[in-house]
Amino acid sequence: MNSRKSIALVISVVVVAMVASAWALGALMGPTDNGMRCTRTAAGGSCELLRTTFFGLFGNSAFTLPESTIRSATYECPTNSVGARHSSACAVFLTVASGDRQLVSSYALPNQAEAAAKRINNYLGDRSVPSLEVDDSVATPVLLYACLPVLVVLGGMGIGLLRRRARRS
Repeated sequence: MNSRKSIALVISVVVVAMVASAWALGALMGPTDNGMRCTRTAAGGSCELLRTTFFGLFGNSAFTLPESTIRSATYECPTNSVGARHSSACAVFLTVASGDRQLVSSYALPNQAEAAAKRINNYLGDRSVPSLEVDDSVATPVLLYACLPVLVVLGGMGIGLLRRRARRS
């Protein structure tokens, strides 16, 4: 019976830690990028940049850019050089006519970011394509906020069990 209470306690601690970290990150970091949707009509095209708050649960918003103001899409990934801006993921940006850059989406892997930027640039270059949708990588938040805390707790439990067995031997 004692082991069941321990397991229930560990599970409840993991759930509370996951909810608390999701809340803290959402509150501290504010809205995050969540992709974009572009559509073309006879009158012209526009792209809607999507933003999400608290991991998409509430407070989602968007703003629209006329397609004619978008010059290109680029991506940047973290570097290990001294003094460089560090990030946990690669980011895709739109460069607009004013020279500003608008964040579109983030990806865990460089090839995902490169592919997204290439899709956007292909869309901008090919007027026959009626629409485009670029979504945020779902794998990153799931792995970071759900799987990682569970693995850390399970690893700690495994180390504890190994230590107990070593003491008994």
